[in-house]
Amino acid sequence: MTKTESNAASLLKYMGEWRSVAANVAVCTGIALFLLSIGIGHTIWEDLVISYSIGFCIYFFISLFLFISRNQPTAFHGLAVILGIFLGTIAGAHIGFTLAGDGEFISFGNVVWRQAMVIGVTFGGIVSWFYFSFMRLSQVAERAKEAELKQAVYGRQLAQAELLTVS
Repeated sequence: MTKTESNAASLLKYMGEWRSVAANVAVCTGIALFLLSIGIGHTIWEDLVISYSIGFCIYFFISLFLFISRNQPTAFHGLAVILGIFLGTIAGAHIGFTLAGDGEFISFGNVVWRQAMVIGVTFGGIVSWFYFSFMRLSQVAERAKEAELKQAVYGRQLAQAELLTVS
């Protein structure tokens, strides 16, 4: 791989991370607006702070646990995602409620805290499922494209071999 190709690959990986962050911002904003529209939330600013805190903590913990389990079998990756969703929701809700000035709500017996946990785990699970399904589809499409390219190369080699045997 040339230096230019290496730089291009690094840039694409970096852009991919930014797309994940942008998607996380969009999802968290949508969740905050949804909660506000159904009357569960507080003010839009508090909902955004809490939603971003939970969303980015989930993103951080999933990324961390997937990095730690990168050399493990696929079953560990699923466990890493589930653990990331739960710990990210707990940490994010704690951070979000504290930043929003609602630190007194941080108690497992409090209804608002339990709602935050259920909403965080539910949306974290749904978004993670969509993300990993999309990633899996992308991998399958990439493998199909690679197989198609190999088939084209083999077809070209076969045609060349046939030409050599004919002449």
